[in-house]
Amino acid sequence: MAYGILRSTTNTGSDAELLARFTSPLSIVSNQPAFTSDTVSLRRVVSDQGVQRWEIETNVEQTNGSVSFLTHSVKNGYSEVFYLRMPQVFRPSYAKTPVGLTLLTNGTFVKGSTVLNISGLGSNNIAEGEFIQFNGDTKVYLVINPGTLGANVEIYPPLLSNKADGTSVIYGDKVTMHARYDNNTVLGIRFSDGVLADPGTVKFIEAL
Repeated sequence: MAYGILRSTTNTGSDAELLARFTSPLSIVSNQPAFTSDTVSLRRVVSDQGVQRWEIETNVEQTNGSVSFLTHSVKNGYSEVFYLRMPQVFRPSYAKTPVGLTLLTNGTFVKGSTVLNISGLGSNNIAEGEFIQFNGDTKVYLVINPGTLGANVEIYPPLLSNKADGTSVIYGDKVTMHARYDNNTVLGIRFSDGVLADPGTVKFIEAL
């Protein structure tokens, strides 16, 4: 399965929905601003604002069809929001969350919750390290503890909004990150041999 920039909001998992594909090396970074200081006894004091966003830095597949990426980057600039298929961490098939499941929140969960219950997994666990999101919530969350058969699933960051019982849980290749181009990304296109377009390294930041 390929990951990359989506042509629109549609993300069913089909490669045809991608405007540009990501290639390695690719990094997914959790940006969690924090302020640290050391006392005279070398005790470290850390404070944070309790906020977080995902940042993706990746190469983009070289192609001789450069028009789409060129127009996309110039049109959106640094301010407009667009959509990415969120890369999932590679794992062997036996360790993946099975595709085709209908996952729902099991119970109501308030803003700030980090542990929740998910129905629809059957005899499976949701995979540790899986990126998920909830219907009606654009934020992407990470499963940091799979719990047991959908019970006591721990996520990060804490929920940004309340979740009603029966809210759809999106997982796998259907997870869509709302993103902007980072200010340090060069908008436009370059050619590596006069024909083959190489967008180079591109950085995306999650739009909150």
